[in-house]
Amino acid sequence: MKRLVAALLTLTLLTLQPQAGQAQHNFGNNHLRVEESKDNARFALWLMPRQVLDATVTITGNLDNMQSTPALPCTFDITEQKYPTTKATALVHGQPRTTSAPYHYDWKYNWRIGVRGGRADGTVYALPFQKGTSHVVAQSYGGTVSHFAGTEKEFAVDFRMPTGTTVRAARSGQVVAIKADSNSGGMDPKQFEFAGNYVMIRHSDGTYGSYLHLKQNGALVRIGQMVSTGDAIALSGNTGMSQGPHLHFEVFMPIDGKSIKTIPVRFKTATGVQDRLLQGATYTN
Repeated sequence: MKRLVAALLTLTLLTLQPQAGQAQHNFGNNHLRVEESKDNARFALWLMPRQVLDATVTITGNLDNMQSTPALPCTFDITEQKYPTTKATALVHGQPRTTSAPYHYDWKYNWRIGVRGGRADGTVYALPFQKGTSHVVAQSYGGTVSHFAGTEKEFAVDFRMPTGTTVRAARSGQVVAIKADSNSGGMDPKQFEFAGNYVMIRHSDGTYGSYLHLKQNGALVRIGQMVSTGDAIALSGNTGMSQGPHLHFEVFMPIDGKSIKTIPVRFKTATGVQDRLLQGATYTN
C-alpha cells in the first residue's frame, strides 16, 4: 500500500484528472478542491493545496465491483495539522474487487468551512461594529426573509450597514477563510449564491464566526491571523445573496460537508447583555 500511495503521488502531479462534477457547496473560487488520479484499475481522490485552514469534506459515490479505503460515504475534518494547506494529500483509495468482471465507480464531494466537534461555551459576543456606533437589526433569529426557523441560517443576524463600514471581530480567534474578490450581489441563487465575500474566524470553543456580504477587497486580515474582540477585520458590503448593504453575522458548527448548524448567542450592548436581538431594533455597541 505504501508503494501504491507513493506511485499515485508521483502520478497525480503529472496527470491529475478533474473531479466528476463540481462540489455542491463551493465557498469561493476553488478555495478547496478534491481531484482524482488513476493507475490502471485503481484510483485515488486527493485533497489539493487549498486556501482555507479548516474544512469538513464529505465524499459520496457508487462503487460497482469495487472497494475503497475508507468506505464511501466518508467525511474528513480538514485542519492544517492533519492536512497541510500546501500539499496534495490522498483521502480515498479504490480498486476493483475482481478484474474478471466489469467494474465502475462515480463520486462527488461537498465541503463546508470549519471542522466538527466544537462545543459552544456560552461566551457573550460583542456587536460586530465600532464601539459607540449603532445599527438596526434588519433580520434576527428565525427571520422571515432567509433566517427561517429550522434551517441552517436560523440563528443568524443581519445588521443594516452602509457599504464600507468597518466590521469588527465579535469574538477573538484565528482567521481560517477569506473571500474578497467578488463585486456582485442580488437575489438570484444561480448568479449570487456563492458570490458573497466573507471572513470566517475559529473561536477557542471550536465554533466559527461568519462575517458575510463584505465589500470587494474589503478583508482587512489574512488567513491564519489571530484577532482579538473589537479588532477591525473587514469592510461591509452588498455581495452575494443580498437585497441591500448589510452585514450577516452568525456563529456556526459544521455537521458534515453538506450542512452546518447556527448557534444562538448572547450579545453585549450599551444597555446590557441581550439574549436575542430584536428585528427592527437599533443596538449600540
